[in-house]
Amino acid sequence: MSEQVSGHGSGIDPDQIHTRQEFAHKLTITRERAGLTVRDVARAIGVPDSTVGGYYGGRHLPPVKPPNLLRDILRVCGVTDLATVEEWHQALIRVRRSPGKRPGDAPIPYRGLASFQPEDADWFYGRDKLTNLLVVHLRRQIVIGGILATVGPSGSGKSSLLRAGLIPALYAGAIGVPESEAWPVALFTPGARPVHELAKKLTPYTNLREVDLTRTLLSNPGRCGDLIWQSLRSPGDEEAADCGDDSVQPYRLVLVVDQFEESFTACPDEAQRHAFITALSAAAEPCTDAKAIRTSHDGPAVGPSALVVLGLRADFSPHALRYPQLASAMQDRQVVVGPMTEQELRSVIVEPAHRARLDIEDGLIEVLLRDVAPSVSGSRLHAHDAGTLPSLSHALLTTWERARRGRLTVADYEATGGIQGAVARTAEEVHEA
Repeated sequence: MSEQVSGHGSGIDPDQIHTRQEFAHKLTITRERAGLTVRDVARAIGVPDSTVGGYYGGRHLPPVKPPNLLRDILRVCGVTDLATVEEWHQALIRVRRSPGKRPGDAPIPYRGLASFQPEDADWFYGRDKLTNLLVVHLRRQIVIGGILATVGPSGSGKSSLLRAGLIPALYAGAIGVPESEAWPVALFTPGARPVHELAKKLTPYTNLREVDLTRTLLSNPGRCGDLIWQSLRSPGDEEAADCGDDSVQPYRLVLVVDQFEESFTACPDEAQRHAFITALSAAAEPCTDAKAIRTSHDGPAVGPSALVVLGLRADFSPHALRYPQLASAMQDRQVVVGPMTEQELRSVIVEPAHRARLDIEDGLIEVLLRDVAPSVSGSRLHAHDAGTLPSLSHALLTTWERARRGRLTVADYEATGGIQGAVARTAEEVHEA
């Protein structure tokens, strides 16, 4: 039977515990002094060995609420004094809390596992080249039409590129067409009923009720472009066109369909899927209206009523290629979202920290780049796995949460578990809580 410990008779002062490693080390001492193995403790409190082993190894921490789990662990190890148990509980709270105080309105420099949104544009780095490439394609689409496909592996950052890269660039007037910064942007994901989602987004830009527009798109999706064109053109546009005024530009609707693979994974209805693809294609087709406004300084051109951009997971490219309208986009108008270069990765790490007025300890950037590097050693032909980016972002976020006095350190990064361990540790803590 383990010896009961009261007060600080064990020689361990919980008030001196300030880090996860210290917590795990001191907790291990109490177990060893009680002559118990990790399995002994796990069986006594009815918790899996791996979970308890994580507590002693510092991979994760016991939940704060309810407090009985830590109390049970201490009891099995002979720590029963109520005051000492409370000190351990306070140590747990202290370690789990983000170390160091920061102002309540301090900006969060990293987004973790979440995609960047249009409002996060100021914190979005590393994809300037791809954003500019998308804009170049859209400038051409103003004249020649067609669907633009943005394709990349899961975790490559397609959603962030479209949401925090392309859309803010459009609002900033990157297209270069007068008043293009005021063009409406409809951003959505297809879901289980993509035509219904499309109709919901188009309703504000047509003269139809949503239910009527949905019915029209399902029965005659080829009319989608005409419906948009009629609603976006004003009488002033037609008058200018009749007078040959080349300086007047028509409004365009920009349709951004993120996670387009939902058309195949979430939608069980092939008829609806076909209508959805047909409607998008019709919206992207050059208009046949003879009075359409000129959109090129080189001469008259008849463009589409909408600029259509899709975000598609690369492993669903074979599904898309079964549809001629999408196959054309994949052939002629495709932007591939691949791994970031080392310079781009550096900007992802450094620029948000600088914007938030944080210091970065010497060596942290190199440690991060090393951990992001591919597992194949000695080869410069391989880039990091695309799915590494969310893990890097999450590790940076959890490192920032631990940062003291506005400084990101190697020690704080390693305490999160690094690129490989931060996500798993957070998941474990959420599950336990």
